Amino acid sequence: MFRILKLNYPTLLLFHLLSAGVTAEDVAKSNELFSFLNGDDGWVRIDEKQGAELSIKSFQKMDMVAFRVQKKTNIQKEIIKDIVMDVKNYARYFRDQKGSTFQEIMKTEDWVDGHHYISIDLPFISDREYYFRVQSGGYFASDSNSIVHWYLKKGENKLPYSKSNDSHGSMIIDYGAGTWAAEKGDDDGYMLSYKLFLDPGGSIPDFAVELMNKTNIVNIFNNVLAEASKRDLPTDQ
Repeated sequence: MFRILKLNYPTLLLFHLLSAGVTAEDVAKSNELFSFLNGDDGWVRIDEKQGAELSIKSFQKMDMVAFRVQKKTNIQKEIIKDIVMDVKNYARYFRDQKGSTFQEIMKTEDWVDGHHYISIDLPFISDREYYFRVQSGGYFASDSNSIVHWYLKKGENKLPYSKSNDSHGSMIIDYGAGTWAAEKGDDDGYMLSYKLFLDPGGSIPDFAVELMNKTNIVNIFNNVLAEASKRDLPTDQ
């Protein structure tokens, strides 16, 4: 006699991710970070530039903050997704990322794995690098707003992409996540948001970490919108 095994969504999600080259540690970290980022409470507006609102949210566990930038737009959501998942062309889209290199490691219909190396031109601070997965939709099944999300993975420093074993002495980081979401839609468009939390590791001063993350999220958001605007032109032009 056979027994039917009933699995809840978290268990199914774990099985799916583990079978797709993600470790149990990656899953635990991602569950924690996306639960935190997707929460509506706690966001505090700190600035506004070119119609985009910048907010922060305190992550008490790490004594750090997450960032959110949002702006109303009518650009097709599919275009946003295509750009964020186009890892092999990140260097062309994100020209503000000076000293950065991007590598696409593996690509499927649902997700793309990549590697990002960040050169830091500051004394006594090592370069950073990380492995990441970017995937369409939301991390949780209940998340119907997210267009695309990404999270850091446990990296293998023996892979040819990593420079942690060479003379650069870079540090591999593995605690971070981000999500692009569309909310509050109407006839005039929708509110596009990008939320980011990234722990750079090491002993970088808190003010420097917050400044880098604040600058990077605004630049990335504007770069994606700039590229999306080129693709979203009316068909008669």
